[in-house]
Amino acid sequence: SDSGTYKDYQISNKIGCPAPLTLDTYQIFTSQEQQSSRCIAAWVSYLGPYMFDAGGLSPLPGIECYFDKNDARCINFAAIAESRGWFDPDLPQYNLQIPSGSGQTTNNVWVVYDFRENRWYPKAPSTTSNPYLGSVVRVADANDKQYVYGGRDNGHIMRLYHGTTYDGADIEQYVETGEILPAGEIWDKCKMQLLKVLVKPMAEVRNLIVTLYRDGDTTGQVIATKPLQGTARFLKFNIPVSQDAFWSCRIRFHASTSISPKGLQLLGWGFKYSIEQEDNK
Repeated sequence: SDSGTYKDYQISNKIGCPAPLTLDTYQIFTSQEQQSSRCIAAWVSYLGPYMFDAGGLSPLPGIECYFDKNDARCINFAAIAESRGWFDPDLPQYNLQIPSGSGQTTNNVWVVYDFRENRWYPKAPSTTSNPYLGSVVRVADANDKQYVYGGRDNGHIMRLYHGTTYDGADIEQYVETGEILPAGEIWDKCKMQLLKVLVKPMAEVRNLIVTLYRDGDTTGQVIATKPLQGTARFLKFNIPVSQDAFWSCRIRFHASTSISPKGLQLLGWGFKYSIEQEDNK
């Protein structure tokens, strides 16, 4: 076939692409043997991020707050063309940077959609000097191995997904749960008694910091700081907890790394609790 056999087709008269530099494509393999695959395209519209494949046009839900005009985090639609989007060359992950907030003209939010987990997660570069990107370019070496480079507003170009730091700054990693009702009932107030954590050790001297948030609080209490350096297959921590009772909680696990290729690798966690009283107030 040649260019004469191709024809443009409109896929929607409502969903456009006001940020053309967010449009990128990727081939996702749908079996472990990599015998079948699907090609997808992703981009940002005024209604949020969308994807298109053989099944048609569909949204990538989960970051509606950035496209809600009643939310302070809403993208500055006047600067939506400054957004940048690209696929990781090695993983089925779509990266998106947008100018979030009224009057914001440069990108200040970085989120990633993982097609394996079907969910978004945030990235927050730890370097303080122009951490977000104004341009993104995919290149290939002589063996056709692909890499991604990003241009920053300070005039620097950096290779992404390379090394164990972000431009020399530590990489901060968080794993945070949603709100948990320990007893499964909104009427029960509980006390956490013991938290068990399994995590892979690191070759560098770093700590795992565990923070407990009670009853929807935005400020938590650090309940443990545990060393992560070791040579065992995994580390196990049993952490006694003596916080006040709560009806809901969430837990955050945090570590910073600079030489560990895989960073924080949390294997599992669980906790014991007791029901203290009914929450009737």
